[in-house]
This record gives sequence, C-alpha cells and structure tokens, in this order.
Amino acid sequence: MKDVPTDQDPRLSIAAYLSRADARDALVVRSDATFRSLADLPPGSRIGTDSPRRTGFLLAQRPDLVVHALHGNVDTRLKRLDSGETDALVLACAGLDRLGLGDRIAERLAPKIVPPAPGQGAIAIQIRRDDARMLALAAAIDDPRTRRAVEAVPLGPARISHARSRRSSAGAPALQQRSAASNRPSHGRSLAVSS
Repeated sequence: MKDVPTDQDPRLSIAAYLSRADARDALVVRSDATFRSLADLPPGSRIGTDSPRRTGFLLAQRPDLVVHALHGNVDTRLKRLDSGETDALVLACAGLDRLGLGDRIAERLAPKIVPPAPGQGAIAIQIRRDDARMLALAAAIDDPRTRRAVEAVPLGPARISHARSRRSSAGAPALQQRSAASNRPSHGRSLAVSS
C-alpha cells in the first residue's frame, strides 16, 4: 500500500487487503561484513536507500553514517551492495521476504528506530466501483486486521471521503475526528504490490 497514490481515481475502490507482511525495514549487508546491525556499523559507513523517510530516521539514530541515494529494483540494489558501491542497504522486509531474499536481512529494524511507511507490507486489491461481482469476490479475501491497520493512518482528502462513504454505506459509524497531531499530511502512497 505504501506506493498507491493518496488521491485515488474515484472510479476505483480498495476492495480487499491481503494479510499484511512484516512492515519493518531491513538492514542488508554483504555476507562477508563483520557488522550485522545498525548499531555496529562503523562511523562513516555508507548506507543506500531511495527513501527520504528512511534517510531521516537513520541519520537521527546514527548521524555519523553517510546515507546516499541508491535507486533500482531489489536485485539491482543488492548487486550494487555486493560490488562494494555501498556498505549497507535499507529496504522493506516485506519485499525481501516475498522475493525469497529474507536471508539477506542482517537486522529487522525496530519501528521505534525506523518507523515503517503507512501501509508498508500491505497488498491491496483495487477494483472498479461499478463492478459489484468483483467487489463481492474480493470482499471474501479481505483481511480486516490489515484493513484496520492501513486505514488507521492519516488520510488525504480523497481517502477520507472514500472511507466515510464506505463506512456509511456499510452502516458503520462515520470516521471519528482525528487529533491535530494525527491530522498531518499523509506521506503514505500505495500500490497494489508493495515491497
């Protein structure tokens, strides 16, 4: 869900969420590395990520590290790590696990160190609102626990409106007012498959 646009096409609906995978972020190092945790990285170590969120939290924990932009798919980033272009990577645990690469994870970072992106680790099924048959089929595989966790994050205006209309049409109470602290803009983006 972290890569789905906050303002969704009004003709579409998130019809179901599959059971959420590990939402944490992962520290990945080369197999021959002598360090296996964020705390053990030597000062000046280079960590590759393409996420401003991860960059900020990493530097808050370890201002002595050099966090640099490293783009590409997971395989490309792992190759760049293994070739020595960087000392470590921070990637989503869910993506590594789903690709069968969980053994590359040196440390699953605690959410208090690097809080996951809203919706990270969740897979959503998005369907046309006017397709009642497909909406009903998707509802049968919806995971309520994942839905509650993902929809509990601050929402953009379009998602708030959608959530209200979904709840109203289902006979559920309208969204409760959120505190000013939780009314910050959502940085969560979403995608049908998140890594």
